[in-house]
Amino acid sequence: MIRALAELNGPEYVSLMAELVRLRRQRGLSQKEVAGRMGVHPATVCRMEQNVSVEVRVSQVQAYAQTMGLRVAMVITVAS
Repeated sequence: MIRALAELNGPEYVSLMAELVRLRRQRGLSQKEVAGRMGVHPATVCRMEQNVSVEVRVSQVQAYAQTMGLRVAMVITVAS
């Protein structure tokens, strides 16, 4: 299943969202609370977290992180 998830948005996205979900839970926030802070439907947050049939924009990931007072920083490296 992880392979299928990685094919949609990439393995980096899967790792990033896993960390963001961990941090959301650590802060005691529900998907509904995050969605409210982002101004989107809770199903959008659910799909982002599960990487279900949706290509996620960088702005969406940034908005998700900002709901917890975080920001997303990107690094460009040489592909192997």
